[in-house]
Amino acid sequence: MEKSIGEFMIKSPYVGEAEMSLQEALEFLVECGVRHLPIVEEGKLIGLVSERDLRACSALPQADKLLVGDIMKREVYVAKRSTPLREIVSTMQERKIGSAVVVNNSKEVLGIFTVIDALGILVDLLDEENLEDIFVDDYYDAWDMNARC
Repeated sequence: MEKSIGEFMIKSPYVGEAEMSLQEALEFLVECGVRHLPIVEEGKLIGLVSERDLRACSALPQADKLLVGDIMKREVYVAKRSTPLREIVSTMQERKIGSAVVVNNSKEVLGIFTVIDALGILVDLLDEENLEDIFVDDYYDAWDMNARC
């Protein structure tokens, strides 16, 4: 049976509100030790802000006048608890997305799954299967040192 994102997500993640100042949100993320903050209104997901977004926008002129709602991403990659893990990881990789927010049918945040969580799964897999040598060899065999971006 295929594993679902519900088995791997961080349950009941920290959430913020659109009315938070950038500094408040950044301090909250640092205090909680997380890098992605789902933004909710009346308990429902309305956006997402990352530590990177907050740091970049905090350097803007008049950043002290901006609120999280002004800079948050409104198009958030969301998933249901039953979505297969492989689908989530594949989509995140293809679209270069740093997180998936897990919601219920009412758009209430149930959890979050990030690239860091995916790396944790990879570490466990490598420990279990001892596949490190295969991956490293395949990577270097496929890497063309003369290729240009």
